[in-house]
Amino acid sequence: MAGMSASRDRGFALVATLSLMILLVVVAVGLLTLSTTTLRSTSRGEALATARANARMALMLAIGELQKFTGTDQNITASARLLDSEAPPWTGVWNAADWDTKSLQSGDYRSSKAERFRSWLVSHPDPGAAANQAAWASAAGMRTVVLSGKPGVPSTEMRAPLVAVTGDTLPGGYSWLVVDKNQKARMNTRRRKEANGLSARWSHVGDPGRSATEVIPALDRFPVNDALTDRLITNGTLPLVKSGLECSPDGGVTSYSNSLLVNVAKGGFRKDLSLLSEQSVLPSSLAGSRIYQSDPSAASNPAWSYLHSWLRSWRTVAMDGATPRVQLVS
Repeated sequence: MAGMSASRDRGFALVATLSLMILLVVVAVGLLTLSTTTLRSTSRGEALATARANARMALMLAIGELQKFTGTDQNITASARLLDSEAPPWTGVWNAADWDTKSLQSGDYRSSKAERFRSWLVSHPDPGAAANQAAWASAAGMRTVVLSGKPGVPSTEMRAPLVAVTGDTLPGGYSWLVVDKNQKARMNTRRRKEANGLSARWSHVGDPGRSATEVIPALDRFPVNDALTDRLITNGTLPLVKSGLECSPDGGVTSYSNSLLVNVAKGGFRKDLSLLSEQSVLPSSLAGSRIYQSDPSAASNPAWSYLHSWLRSWRTVAMDGATPRVQLVS
C-alpha cells in the first residue's frame, strides 16, 4: 500500500509540473507577442509623428514662399499650363510690367516675360531650380507624391516633387504645391431672378457672369440655379450637390474665388471712380488733363473729361414707353 501511495504522489507531481510549464510557456509567448506589438506600435507612432512633422514643415514652407513671392501687389500668378497644355498644374509668379506707352515696342512683352519670372510655388529637390521658368519640363523625371485626388487615376491626381529629409533615425520627405484659383471658373454662382423696372435692370449690369459648369462633360448633371449649390465647399463635396458628380482638384473649376482690386503696376488698391461719376462737374485738378501721365500728348490717351461724361451718360437715358432714348445735352 505504501508503494502505491508513493507512486501516486510522484504521478501527481509530474502532472502539476507539466501544467505549470505549459502555463509559463503560454505566459512567455503572450508577453513576447505583447512586446512585439508594443514595439511595432511605437515604431508606427514615431513614423506617424515624423510624417506629421514633415507635413507641418511643408505647409510652413508653402506659406512662407507664397508670402515671399506674392506678398507685394506688383506680382502676378498664373498656371504653368498657360505656357504649355501638357505642363503640370504648377503656379508661377511673375513681376508685373509697368509699360511706358512711349517705349512700348512690338514683341517686348514676350521677350521679357522670362526675365520677369520669379519662382514656381512648388517643392523641388533643387532649391534653385524653382526660379527657372523652364523647370516644369523636368517634372516628369522626378519622384513625385500624390497630394490630392485618387492615387492610380492620373486624371484626378495632383502631384508635387518629393524633397527627401535625412535624419539620424527615420528617413522621410515632404511635398507641397500652391494651386492658383484665379484661372478657374467658379461653380456655385447663380443668376438672380429677372428684374422688372429700369433701375433693377441697370443693377444687373454689374453682376458677374455665371460660368456654364454644366457644359463640362464630367459635370453635365450639375444643377443650374439651384440652392443645392450653396452646399458646395470644395470640389470634394460635389456628391452633396448631386450624387455621382466628381471633379479633379485641377479640373478648371473651383467652389470659391476671392480677389482684390489692386494695381499690379504701381501697387495699392485701384481707384474707385464711383464718387467721380456722382459729381456733376469734373474737379479742377482733372479738368484738361489726360488719364495716363506717362504720355499726356498721345492720341490714344483719353481725357478725364471724356471718362467723366461717359460715367454720367446713364443719367441722360429716359424711357419713351418701352424704348430707352438718350437725351442730347447742349
